Amino acid sequence: MKKKLIILGIIAIFIIILLVNVIISNNKNITKLSCRIEKNVTGMKPIGEVNITFKKDIIREASLNTKIELSEQAYMDNIDIVYNALEEQYKDVKKESGVAIKTNKTSNSISVNIKIDARKNPEQVSLIGSNIEGNMNYKDAKAALEKDGYICK
Repeated sequence: MKKKLIILGIIAIFIIILLVNVIISNNKNITKLSCRIEKNVTGMKPIGEVNITFKKDIIREASLNTKIELSEQAYMDNIDIVYNALEEQYKDVKKESGVAIKTNKTSNSISVNIKIDARKNPEQVSLIGSNIEGNMNYKDAKAALEKDGYICK
């Protein structure tokens, strides 16, 4: 009986070690790129944040969170027009596999949140930045975002 418990204990420890190694190896080669842009333009303040996850230097997921805060009444009076234009722009893309887009507005801001699963739809990675493509590696994506004025870490 004691021998069986010792053997079962050794097997349990072996299984735990094996599971830990599998979990660690699945998270190997994962790199994250986070970039932010913030500008002050007369009457508005656009803020953007891009996050890209790479596995083995291939884009796996990408997201863009953008918010435009309006401070002049002339812009706030036209917020519905801008919001409706954004809704129309993303209407067809929202239906695609691997793409999640949410738009929101308040009385003085508009936000757009885009999340792309590049494994399902690599063509749509360009939604997060005009110079970003689904086949880019970490170095090229970072350079493209920095060229657009983002600060990356």
